Amino acid sequence: MKKLLLLIAGAILFMDAATADALPITNVALNKSVTLNGSFFSGGWGGGRVVNKQTVVDGVFLPRSNQWDRGPVWWDSHRVSGQNIQINLGKLYEISSFIVQVDDNDAYILEYWNTKTNAWKIAWNIPNYDWVGGRNLWGMQTRPNIYNNTARYTLTSAITTDKLRISGNMRSSDRFFAVSEVQAFGRAAQVPEPAAILLLGAGMAGLAALRKRI
Repeated sequence: MKKLLLLIAGAILFMDAATADALPITNVALNKSVTLNGSFFSGGWGGGRVVNKQTVVDGVFLPRSNQWDRGPVWWDSHRVSGQNIQINLGKLYEISSFIVQVDDNDAYILEYWNTKTNAWKIAWNIPNYDWVGGRNLWGMQTRPNIYNNTARYTLTSAITTDKLRISGNMRSSDRFFAVSEVQAFGRAAQVPEPAAILLLGAGMAGLAALRKRI
């Protein structure tokens, strides 16, 4: 009896896992909620403008070499540091790759919220792309490949999270930071269906009752 119940519960859990694996890989950051933490929009050049923070996850890349303070979300870290952009995904996702578009002569740090340790952990140390192939770049550049907006930075293993944040790397930058797009590719994390959990619980309860009768 016990073996039968466990086999049934296992079969349902297997079907749930198979369903999750069949889900397509998409940009799970698209149009999610964005929060700006710290002081933003200060120290821009003449003609710089403020944009809606949601442009960071609108799925649109700016033209290559677009000026850093005309279209992206930008900030000045010369006098104040610690600014970051947080993306709330709304639920858990398994994420396997990223694309970002940021200012050329800065390095950035992309982190994810580790739900097991309740702490931020680095997913991608985004390098400074000031010079590429002997060319001195300028303005907004897509990474990991400035020439291909669809090329992704692939993680060595998928991460499971419900929040992301991006900040500037103070050690490798001019401290004028700008972010125009963050894309995270993955699918909804596998969570056991309530039916499977209830079945397993009912099976264990039934087994306990059977033992009492015996």
